[in-house]
Amino acid sequence: MIAFFLPWVGLVLFMPPFVKLFDNEHKLFGVPAIGPFVFGVWGALIAIAFLVQHFLRKAEQAQERDEGSGR
Repeated sequence: MIAFFLPWVGLVLFMPPFVKLFDNEHKLFGVPAIGPFVFGVWGALIAIAFLVQHFLRKAEQAQERDEGSGR
């Protein structure tokens, strides 16, 4: 289920109303706040996608193992 919603969450977070929240004078470590926001969201989406595929693969392997043992 999360694999379906993850791209939509990313799409919403990269829409102009959300991005413009960080397009201001504030700086994080001397960098405009929009940079860490964009790359942080991008990195988080990649990390969550990796974790989702990892757990889905483990669940699939467990299901195949259970079906193979006749349970």
